[in-house]
Amino acid sequence: MRPTRITVEGFSAYRSRVDVDLENVEFFALSGPTGSGKSSLVDAMIFALYGRVPRLGARAVAPVITAGADRARVALEFEVDGEGYVASRVAERTDTGASVKEARLEKADGTALANGAGEVTATVESLLRLRFEDFTKTVVLPQGEFARFLNAGSRERRDLLRDLLGLEVYTRMRDLANVRRSVAAERLSSARNQLDALDVPEEDDLAAANDRVGKLEDLARVVDERTSAIDEIESELARAKSAQDALDESIDKLKALEAPDHLGEMEERLAAARKAEELAEGALVAKESEIQKLSDRLGELPSEESLDRFRAVYKEIDELDGRMSDLDIHAAENRSKEHGAAVSEAEALRSEAARALSTARLNHATHAVAASLEVGEPCPVCEHVVEALPAKDPPEELGELERASVAAEEELGEARNRLESSRLAISQLKARHSEISDRRRRLLEDARHGLSLEELEKTAKLRVELSSRLTAARADQSELAGVLKQARRELEDVVEAVRTVGRALMVAREKIAHLEPPHSESDDPTIQWKDLLAWRDQRLEQLLGERSTLETDIAALAADLDARNESLSTELRAADVPTEQPYAIQVVRELEAARYRSKQMAEALEKAKSLERAADAAEREESVAAALANHLQANGFERWLMAGAITGLVDGANNLLTQLSAGGYSLESDEEGSFRIIDHRNADELRDVATLSGGETFLVSLALSLSLAEMLSGSGGAGLDAIILDEGFGTLDEESLDTVAAVLEELAGRGLMVGVITHVKELAARAPVRYRVSREPAGSRVELVSEVA
Repeated sequence: MRPTRITVEGFSAYRSRVDVDLENVEFFALSGPTGSGKSSLVDAMIFALYGRVPRLGARAVAPVITAGADRARVALEFEVDGEGYVASRVAERTDTGASVKEARLEKADGTALANGAGEVTATVESLLRLRFEDFTKTVVLPQGEFARFLNAGSRERRDLLRDLLGLEVYTRMRDLANVRRSVAAERLSSARNQLDALDVPEEDDLAAANDRVGKLEDLARVVDERTSAIDEIESELARAKSAQDALDESIDKLKALEAPDHLGEMEERLAAARKAEELAEGALVAKESEIQKLSDRLGELPSEESLDRFRAVYKEIDELDGRMSDLDIHAAENRSKEHGAAVSEAEALRSEAARALSTARLNHATHAVAASLEVGEPCPVCEHVVEALPAKDPPEELGELERASVAAEEELGEARNRLESSRLAISQLKARHSEISDRRRRLLEDARHGLSLEELEKTAKLRVELSSRLTAARADQSELAGVLKQARRELEDVVEAVRTVGRALMVAREKIAHLEPPHSESDDPTIQWKDLLAWRDQRLEQLLGERSTLETDIAALAADLDARNESLSTELRAADVPTEQPYAIQVVRELEAARYRSKQMAEALEKAKSLERAADAAEREESVAAALANHLQANGFERWLMAGAITGLVDGANNLLTQLSAGGYSLESDEEGSFRIIDHRNADELRDVATLSGGETFLVSLALSLSLAEMLSGSGGAGLDAIILDEGFGTLDEESLDTVAAVLEELAGRGLMVGVITHVKELAARAPVRYRVSREPAGSRVELVSEVA
């Protein structure tokens, strides 16, 4: 298996789509800082093939989906034996985690090979001839496991070796052998117990049982022959009785056929009902004509609404005349003149009060200044020196004059308000008078184009008279309509009665339709009924004669049947068979019982022989299973297999380790499978593997890994076309790193694809094709930085 292209999107660190082209690549390196997503590309390749990721364990899916994404898509294009294939899977988040929603395996030309996760995985295992566990030990090498293997204790070493080499199959074989030994012991015990409990019959008893089976088989053939004749007679008798029952039913139906009551009165009732309907309909038409004429005359007169409108016009004119007489504009004008005089008088009073207040205020100021003067001091008004104090009397009370002035001002305001109100009232009266005059003029013009008061009264009286007559006529119409409705109801009752007679005739004919009664040539139900009753009497006489003949035939058949049954019952009693009907069933029951007894006896004899053979076989199987389980004990066969596997593993590893260590080291193992290092640079000193440095441990682990890959691919039949290493290079010194690189280059030169995942720049630089993986905010990306020219 050789990968040619890896495509990921939404997988682990790769949020956006990334394509890694490995077509025609022999030796490549994936480099980049720790955590950039290098190992995730290998995880994606394994997930596309097997739907699992080694680092996640079990079958976890959700962790492979990029954080914040809903799904992950991976596709791996690869070659097997020179033919191209594509494996793809889509994982989607669910409410409880994630699951693989799509999985396909197809050829490069698009031919589908498998659909669905399980089918794709099974087809991949068959195609690659590698299980998931084998793939991750050959294509992706688990060096860490071998580092543990080198330093593990005896028990852990056996467990690791058992897992890595698949030796657990022999443990399962040993467990299965123990299970088979237990099962064989149980079968042996069960067979012997059943033999002890089995009731084995004598040979003579079996012969007697077989003889009764033969006799009953002969009797069964005789019963079948005679029963066929009896069945024919019984069928003929049943048909005769069925015909008799049919005749009895027909006779009973003919006897029950009777005409309806009052059949002859139907025609007279129908004629009278039709006449009554005709008279009622004529009276109603005449009354409707009268109503139409009254309606037409009433429609020619002015409507009641028009009359009411003219009455309202004349009434409103009278009301307007009264309202105009109530308007006294002259009196309002006189009141306005009186209010004008009052305003003039108030204005004079206000002026007098203002003068008195002004004089008082002046006197008050002069008195205040004189009171402040002092002889020999300058006057504050004229600034002359005061020679003598003037004599000034105090003024009258100033507050009383101010109140009088305010009162005069208020009186003037009220007088002016009264004058304004009177003038406004005059304007309103004049406007109302003009409005009423205009309304009265318009009403008079409307009245001149309509009816006079005299015509109005005459028209109103005529409308009342015509309306009264129309109301009476409509009452008569309603009464006549009721009469017509009653006449029609009575006619319908009679018609329904006729229909009932007709329906009764149809029902009667339906009941005896199987006798095929003739159809009458008349449409009158009465005549039809008479014709049907006449045919009934004739047909009834005919059927009674047929029934008498049928009774004679039934008696003869019954006598013959009784004789045959008695003869057959005698033979059944002689064979100790019950004589109950049906005879064939009784014989078959006895025959089956005899066969069952014979079979039980034969089976008991055969079972005894079979149990003896089973006991012998179980005893032999128990012995073989016990011996196999003993040979497959952990200290036996498995230990021998592990020793051989380790020897082969060490031989293969030493071929590479000699090159990797420049001949400085080799491995050896003891009977317990413990590893030791032979230090050729130090006189072949034996060293414990725990003394190896980190770089030395990696070299030994690499050699063991490559040896195991060769061993597994050879044993499984799978071609080893690619190896990808994903750890440990950082522990190597420069010289060891150069050696490892040379070994990997040599492996690539043999036609094996080699891939290394490392952040060691020196090793990455040795690869002809290099991809740089970088972690960015939008997700990791892969960039081809060099390739073979």
